Amino acid sequence: MNLPLSERALRAIECRLRKIRQADEFQTDAGRQVFRARRSLDQLELPAIVVWSQAEDFRNEPSANKALTDLRVDVEGYVPSDDETTGEAMELIKADIKRAIFSEPNARLSDEAGDIGSMQMESTISTARLDGGQAEIVRVAIRVSYAEGIGNPYGKEPAHVRSRF
Repeated sequence: MNLPLSERALRAIECRLRKIRQADEFQTDAGRQVFRARRSLDQLELPAIVVWSQAEDFRNEPSANKALTDLRVDVEGYVPSDDETTGEAMELIKADIKRAIFSEPNARLSDEAGDIGSMQMESTISTARLDGGQAEIVRVAIRVSYAEGIGNPYGKEPAHVRSRF
């Protein structure tokens, strides 16, 4: 199945996140629970990671028949927390997310179909446990950059060159 570059990027990021396991020398087992765009989690599912596709920005280069695309992806890590562990588990899952996502040289992103593009970490935001709360959240914002053919979200060649998707 031919997938848009944006979907390939999201799946490649999710694949990397699923490798977060203590048995593989990470600090958490958050890779056991990786979801896409999930709004609520049960306490029993923690630690967990939720991947959100955000805005896409385009810079058309008509002379090259391509659009340089920046896809913003937010990766949220959820960890259980109590009075004894406030802040600590949040820092551990943040480190795990950063290590898993940026494990490839030069922050390149690829899948079985080939190279997708490059990634850059933009920011992290932590939300500490509220009084009476049982979880903390850290958000890692990533920018995935790749080239799409003009009118072709599936690849680098322009749509008028492709006969079918």
